[in-house]
Amino acid sequence: MAGIPSFATYTQDEIEAASQWPAVSRYARLVTRKPTTSLAELKHRRHVAWLECALALFHHRADDRAICSAWSKAADRNLRDAAQLSGLSNYPVALFALGKLGAEELNLSSDVDVILVAQDETPVPIKEAREFVRILSEIDDWGFCHRVDMTIRPGGPSASLIPTVSQFENHYGYHGEAWERLAFVRLREIQIGDGKSSEIELERTSVSSEVLSFASRFSFRRHLDYSVFEELRILIHRIRSEHNSKNDKEIHLKLHPGCIRDLELFVHAMQTIHGGRRKDLVVRRTDEAIGRLAEAGLITKTEKEKLNEAYWTFRGIENRLQVLNDEQTYRVSDLADLNQIESLSKAVLTISEAGFPAINSGAVPNVETLVARGFSADVATESLEELQQTKVLSRKSERDEREKNLFLSGFLSALETSGGDLDLGLRLLVDFVKSMRAKATLFSMLNREQALVQQLAILFGVSPWAGSILCSRPELLDSFILRQDINVMDEFLSKGDSAAAFESLSERKLMGELIAIQHFLQTRDLEACTENLTTLADTIATDLMKITATETGCEPLGIVALGKWGGREMGFRSDLDFVFVTDGSPGADQQRLARRFLNRMTEAHRGGSIYSVDLRLRPSGHAGPILVQVDSLVLHLRDKAEAWERQSWLRARSLAGLPHILPLEVRHTILKRGLTRDDRAALTDIANRLFKSRPTLGEKTPIDLKLVQGGLAPIEFAAQIGILQTGLSPSSTIGSTNGIDLETSTRSMLHFLEGHASENSLDWRRLGPRLRESHQWLRGLEQASRITDDVAGSSLKPESKEFRRLAKSLGDEPASLTEKLLKTLEESELRLSTLLGR
Repeated sequence: MAGIPSFATYTQDEIEAASQWPAVSRYARLVTRKPTTSLAELKHRRHVAWLECALALFHHRADDRAICSAWSKAADRNLRDAAQLSGLSNYPVALFALGKLGAEELNLSSDVDVILVAQDETPVPIKEAREFVRILSEIDDWGFCHRVDMTIRPGGPSASLIPTVSQFENHYGYHGEAWERLAFVRLREIQIGDGKSSEIELERTSVSSEVLSFASRFSFRRHLDYSVFEELRILIHRIRSEHNSKNDKEIHLKLHPGCIRDLELFVHAMQTIHGGRRKDLVVRRTDEAIGRLAEAGLITKTEKEKLNEAYWTFRGIENRLQVLNDEQTYRVSDLADLNQIESLSKAVLTISEAGFPAINSGAVPNVETLVARGFSADVATESLEELQQTKVLSRKSERDEREKNLFLSGFLSALETSGGDLDLGLRLLVDFVKSMRAKATLFSMLNREQALVQQLAILFGVSPWAGSILCSRPELLDSFILRQDINVMDEFLSKGDSAAAFESLSERKLMGELIAIQHFLQTRDLEACTENLTTLADTIATDLMKITATETGCEPLGIVALGKWGGREMGFRSDLDFVFVTDGSPGADQQRLARRFLNRMTEAHRGGSIYSVDLRLRPSGHAGPILVQVDSLVLHLRDKAEAWERQSWLRARSLAGLPHILPLEVRHTILKRGLTRDDRAALTDIANRLFKSRPTLGEKTPIDLKLVQGGLAPIEFAAQIGILQTGLSPSSTIGSTNGIDLETSTRSMLHFLEGHASENSLDWRRLGPRLRESHQWLRGLEQASRITDDVAGSSLKPESKEFRRLAKSLGDEPASLTEKLLKTLEESELRLSTLLGR
């Protein structure tokens, strides 16, 4: 290999000495094996070439420029061989290198940045292109060849792997950004043909000529207007300031101000600005470009020498970092290297700032300011670094970067006054900005919707769950502002697209819950919250049933809501408890519809499943059919249903928009049976087994709001027992003649019992109102905890950070909230004991 000694010239002792570098040891063992396939031969040649470069570096047989040049030539050969092995070379496709490979300055573990471009109006060999990438990058027992990066192609990673010439020119001609102009300074064709004259080779040459000609015009413009110059000036400043590490014991060799990336961008920007009029500046190698800039009088001789020294010093350190394990790494911690890098990077900054003066970016607070405002130092440092590194993806990236910084400044101020968890809000902000990169115009919208920024700050500072939804789906912001709901049924009937309809239902559920969270945090109105969530579930389930029935070509089934859903007390992240019902005997089509409905409800969409479902309350439990005939249900409740089943069915409610409505006979049947002594004994046994003892103050035990004695389930259990004991006796209050007309919510049941004329009337009148208040308060606390926690359960841990966040969101202290909670549970347990005669 020209410029460095061949592998055969090294003795075994020299190879073993260099084997202190793990990658040298690994490849030295591999090259002793005999390759038996074409792919193995390719990797064998690759490893020999890599070892030649590594050994030359270790034994100082060549300088870094020669080593990078030799490795670039080896990479060219590897890419050419891979193109021939994959069959890609059999098509009129041209291969181009960019970055360090384009400049023939490839480091020993650098990615290879390439673009494939095809002839117009010819078949595009996508399969061969994927095989080309696989051959190069896939790891097997022979290792790998190169990590391949093709993301700079028109349209980025989501676009076709091989654009045509027209697509290439149209994209960069109409959408090209300043950084892409700089990237194409190092564009270079790699020959992948066999060198023989053929029609394919002529077409490939034509492609290459058109692409290189266009790229030259794109990068090196003859007449530069002020706006283009300003874009390049802003770009240089952005690259220079994007990485500002506070760790003085480590430097990122690529991103640190004044290091490799900054130096390259300065040189390429100078070439781009002046290369349209001075063709001698149109060169690919960085050190050659530096020399040409000095010859053109754009930098001084001293500056040229300092830039060259810095560049090859940086690249030499980079080679030594990457040669150890053949891994792409840039973090330097060696003290001698750090001192050298700091000195040279300052010189690079001085030179580049003279050509591109620093400009003011946004007013995003620094770490010290955030810490003074109450953020923790670690979170502030890490988050600001990530925010600085996360750049928007748009045609007008600098404009949108300014908009982003304006948003960040406003959001952080809003977060500071939101009363929420500052560190949580800042972490979610980072995720949100990352997801907004490809939707950068949303920053402009947010900056003009200050009320929305305030709402986001509250959500991010209080609810990791709600914040995560918006971070993963920032496009929901439009709906969040407008509060507009798509009529899914109309959309489905007009377009017939069931997949789109299911996605719309999933989005409607997410939006409904976000709006309910925001309203609850502002008002603490639990009844309005649960009513809205219940109505949301009713609407979604009804539409889903109708759409699924249309798909299967049969009449919709009836749905009977049970549990919290049936009681119109849906909470955040609640399951749907229900059964399917029909008036007649269920047929095969109806069974199929029921199964498909369940699949549609629970299958994954972009926002997750629409709802989780629970069918355990169907007659006969898990073993029972998922589709129940009404007459059979009545018979089961009359003759077979256990007391606990009849309790559950007190909250049964049919969805009004569907057929097969549950008749009043079901409620009548339940109440007529009442409760026998055996029933009461069975229910007492269930309560003893199900409900947990109440912890005492100071005890570090989780408190399950649902199952703890005096908690939600015991109160609901007692209310249902009271209703069953009352049976069909007339009511003297709340406008209802008997329990048949009673609403299905726990609140209504308690209210009913407070005014009912029965043997326990005095106890219920005396204890019921306070018990109802306790249930309401505990339910509100449960919903607030589901908003402020990452999990959907009802268990609180008073010593946890989540509990501290909950207390803060309620305007309370953790100790005070714990004391109030335990006192409420104790009082509730005593009242329940009196009411149930225990």
